[in-house]
Amino acid sequence: MSVFFRTIKERRSDRIAYDLKRPITKLNLMKILEAARWAPSPHNMQNFEIIIVDDKKLLKSIQEGYMRPSGSYHKRLQRSGHDAYASSEEELLRKKYGIFVPDERARSGHRRAIRLGPVLGVVTYDPERRPPHGRAEADFLNDIGLGCVLENVWLMAHSLGLSFQVMSVLGGPAGEDVKRILGIPRRLRIAFGFRLGYAVQRPKRTPIHSRVRREVTDFAHHNQFGNRSW
Repeated sequence: MSVFFRTIKERRSDRIAYDLKRPITKLNLMKILEAARWAPSPHNMQNFEIIIVDDKKLLKSIQEGYMRPSGSYHKRLQRSGHDAYASSEEELLRKKYGIFVPDERARSGHRRAIRLGPVLGVVTYDPERRPPHGRAEADFLNDIGLGCVLENVWLMAHSLGLSFQVMSVLGGPAGEDVKRILGIPRRLRIAFGFRLGYAVQRPKRTPIHSRVRREVTDFAHHNQFGNRSW
């Protein structure tokens, strides 16, 4: 297996505690930003700005300024029969997509602050700065470009041995407080955030939890939809 493909396959979202006393070097942060710089960009618009936050006071303000439900959201989705949630590990293994939330996590309905690490990245974009297309198509292209930025920084972080977690919640109402704290101009919107650091202790994971993916023959079609002759 090539090093590049191994990086793609082993990339993961580390939703665990990071060592707050272990900083990330400026060299590694620059490598991550360089990866973002060379992400594919529709019409080369490069419509993104990235704020790297490592000031402890700012991180604390961001962390304490937003409280999120830790388990009740998952519980509601499970009860609604949402297709993204499996009722057991066996079902998850059979479906090969979605996630399984154990009962002890689903029952946890308390609210807690978002968990951060020694570094938080905040990716913003200007909704009025778009490729020369109709608004709907231009917005779609912008989204593709931001997705490419996310993938590049994620893969680079993993290749450097860093833990990484996407903070999609910062793109919602919580983002307004983050914009205020970081002095982000009103015209910009937060696409997503990401936390960086070194995991305090990487938990043991079963193959079900770590790498559940459909087989290529489950989603690939050859020349005609439905032709599975791979």
